[in-house]
Amino acid sequence: MEDRHTHTLKFPIEHGGETITELKFRRVKFKDVRGITLRLGGDADGGFHADVKGDDLITLTSRLAGVSTSVIDELDGEDAAEVASLVVGFYSSFRPTGERP
Repeated sequence: MEDRHTHTLKFPIEHGGETITELKFRRVKFKDVRGITLRLGGDADGGFHADVKGDDLITLTSRLAGVSTSVIDELDGEDAAEVASLVVGFYSSFRPTGERP
């Protein structure tokens, strides 16, 4: 994974007197999940998923993008869905205990 991933917003937002047109996500560090309920698992088809509650997802997204949660709160639903998929996707390389790639 690159050190940063830039997501261009389809629907820019106004926050603190400025227009935010993109979010730049840094690489995940283990400390980013401190206080976050993150459930990692596999399915019968060998797929993988990561489940995280809404408030925790907003917190995690703000940490990785380096912006306040109030910025994330204002994302349009379409942008929010893409960003959520991106953030949860950062954990796709993890495997639950006992499973091997």
